[in-house]
Amino acid sequence: MISGIMGHIIYADQVAQSIGWPLNSGFQMELAFATFGIGLIGFMGFWIRSFWLPYIITRSTFLWGAGITHVLHMIESQNFSPSNTGIVVYWDFILPIVLIVLYLKVAKERKQADI
Repeated sequence: MISGIMGHIIYADQVAQSIGWPLNSGFQMELAFATFGIGLIGFMGFWIRSFWLPYIITRSTFLWGAGITHVLHMIESQNFSPSNTGIVVYWDFILPIVLIVLYLKVAKERKQADI
């Protein structure tokens, strides 16, 4: 997450080029701050346990939306730039599933411990 934030701020042109986006777009700064906000909620979850579910919902929505956007760009614009395909797209779909499964597993174990 930190690399995504820093990449979209410090190496904005290189990241834009690797994704197939136009250079000098203010969109990357917006994306960096959105990612920072999501990360902040996740980080706060270490101290405020009730933050985990909002983090997972927000992160999953963001990643699935990004994944769908990557796939649409591949289909509609033939954008097969390195950072618009491959591991980036897999990560966008797999990480939310992992987060949701882990959350449900922990919730189930906590519920069983309370019985």
